[in-house]
Amino acid sequence: MNNDTICALATAPGGALGIVRVSGSNALAIVSTISSVSCDTVPANTIHYGHIVECDAVSQQLKDLEEKITSIKIGDGADLKRKQVHKMIDDLSRTKKDIEDKLSQKVFEAKKTKNDIVSNLSLKFNEHVTNQLLMEQTIEADKKMIERCKQSIKECDEELERLRLAWPTRKFEFDSQMSVCPTCGQPLPLEMLEERKIRLRNNFIDRYAVI
Repeated sequence: MNNDTICALATAPGGALGIVRVSGSNALAIVSTISSVSCDTVPANTIHYGHIVECDAVSQQLKDLEEKITSIKIGDGADLKRKQVHKMIDDLSRTKKDIEDKLSQKVFEAKKTKNDIVSNLSLKFNEHVTNQLLMEQTIEADKKMIERCKQSIKECDEELERLRLAWPTRKFEFDSQMSVCPTCGQPLPLEMLEERKIRLRNNFIDRYAVI
């Protein structure tokens, strides 16, 4: 900014004398282009008389420059570029929205899948815990039943022992009267006698056998 060429009025407007002050690194070169005096060759701290000769040309250049700037701002090329930029922005916005929608859908599906998995795992875990509790209860009931059975067996063994001790010891004895026919009083034949002994012995065993 310190090297820019600037100009300003040095006297009040409307007076008999008008002075325009120009300063900057290109001040002499610029003044030389619009005046009849070549300022590049004059000594410093001197006054020279001359005329402004190319003011209209500079004004025309400024006008042409302004027209170019205006044409750039509102011209067909700029408008086309602007439309293209807006179209690109719209396309990018739609693409962004599509990506966001797809991403939201993916996130929703992922969350749903996660919730389903967690729900299934929780259900299976609860079923496992329930089954384990039922199994533990069944095992505990079986243990109690086994203890009751053991107690019953013990009581039965004790009762059998008591009956063994209380039951009189008997031996099979074949009375001589058993060898006589109860009807006729005659001695039984040998075959019939042996058969009767066997039958009576078996009956005795079935009835008086030691428990």
